[in-house]
Amino acid sequence: EAEELDEEDLSLIEENLGIRLQRKKPRLKKVRLIDSDDEEEDQSAGNSAVTERERVANELFEGDDDAGEVPAEPVQPQVDNTYADIEDSESDEDVDDFIVDEDGNPIKHTKTKRRRPGGTVQDSALMEAQDIFGLDFDFDEFEKYGRDDYSSEDDDDEYEEEDGEVGVMRRQKKKSTKKSIYEVFEPSELEKGMLTNKDNEIRTADVPERFQVRDFPVKSTEEGELDDEAEWIYRRAFLDMPISKQQDLLDGDIHSHSKTPKPTSAVGKIREALNLMRNQLFEVPFIANYRKEYIEPELNIEDLWKIWEWDEKWCQLRTRKENLHRLFQEMQDYQFNKIQESGDQPLDDDTRILQAEDIERLDGVETMEQLKDVYSHFMLYYKNDIPAMWEAKRKKSQSANSEEADDESHVTPQKQKMPAKRDLYTICRQAGVSGLARKFGLTPDQLGENLRDNYQRHETDQHPIEPDDAAENYLSSTFATVDQVLEAARHMVAMQIARDPLVRQCVRQTFYERGKLKLKPTKKGKKDKFTPESP
Repeated sequence: EAEELDEEDLSLIEENLGIRLQRKKPRLKKVRLIDSDDEEEDQSAGNSAVTERERVANELFEGDDDAGEVPAEPVQPQVDNTYADIEDSESDEDVDDFIVDEDGNPIKHTKTKRRRPGGTVQDSALMEAQDIFGLDFDFDEFEKYGRDDYSSEDDDDEYEEEDGEVGVMRRQKKKSTKKSIYEVFEPSELEKGMLTNKDNEIRTADVPERFQVRDFPVKSTEEGELDDEAEWIYRRAFLDMPISKQQDLLDGDIHSHSKTPKPTSAVGKIREALNLMRNQLFEVPFIANYRKEYIEPELNIEDLWKIWEWDEKWCQLRTRKENLHRLFQEMQDYQFNKIQESGDQPLDDDTRILQAEDIERLDGVETMEQLKDVYSHFMLYYKNDIPAMWEAKRKKSQSANSEEADDESHVTPQKQKMPAKRDLYTICRQAGVSGLARKFGLTPDQLGENLRDNYQRHETDQHPIEPDDAAENYLSSTFATVDQVLEAARHMVAMQIARDPLVRQCVRQTFYERGKLKLKPTKKGKKDKFTPESP
């Protein structure tokens, strides 16, 4: 005899056998009062439910020893109303709400049901959730928190029921009017609150903030750069010490800054400190406290901060040297192509060929002052050739890419223009006075070598023609007299000497060695020697 099987028994059998049983679950209905005419209908419904259970039992136990036995009389199953609210969303109604049609059959009210996400929750999982959270558990209430597009502005479910039609549920969502903080706040406010794009990049990068906000950010070193930088910092920061005495702003005492230079063994320690800062991205306090074995005893935390400051100067110098070296190389290539195109034609008097010595002088630059000297010397001779150089480079690049370019890319780009600045040297050069200036004794390079060596290394060549007679050949509308031509030639020679890097270096070194400062105290300084006005 097959026992009565409820939902839990069927689920257990399906789990053990690994098959899906076909069964028709009886629709749970609300408890209502019925008269004697409806008792027969309920009895027939109960008999059909028992017949269904007998069919399932025969399917499961077919072939068993008890298969031939006659089943027991059907027993009216008890209706479990635990999950009745799953099917019917409304509570029990009063008897007065019961309506029948003209044949006496009950008419069911059209009930609006809450839509469930299809395929997301199984019946067993939903029943388990009902047991835990109660019968009022709503899966949609929890599901919306997992959606990326969930917004608190979403409308609730709206139900509409029209005459003669089944109620249709419509979920409407307002268009979210979300605005970013960049549209709400002013740029100054974002900068104060550290909410700009630059601040976000600093937060996301796995690099200390101090390394990123520096004018020249910290970057990993190239091969051989650490040795050069360590030598450079040692000579500039720890070998050439100042000899001045300055007053301490904190305690008022006068301290001498003429400390003893660091020993040569400090170069290796400086290199290790630079390696920790640039390649391993360690900050100064961390190195001073947890990497002492790499820097002591030659260096301390004050020396590390000095190395940090001079490292930024090194990065700045190195970057500008690379840019200027690239400009030198492009100008040298431009002159080479120009000479090839001109053929056997002689060069102009004002043309100066960029030599390899100029590039070597750039490679030997160690200070920003020397770099400015080299750049000003380059601009004096090649400033007017730079626009033509960029134009030639643009045409060469355009011709190389003409075959692969689309129709839209054939638009001629705007030419790069240098600022139109006409100084006196440029006017003299355009007037053709450069030829006369070349006849003025020594060249700037030869004069610089004589100053550096401190003896007459190069002798002055005397030109056989008198200056007045030579100037007559350079008269023009700009310089109509001989005196004006000679004045223009002297100006060009003076500018060339003043812009020569070797001459400037010799004059600067002489000023450092022989220069003297003569001070005179003010009236207040004479009365009180401790005031800043006192020498």
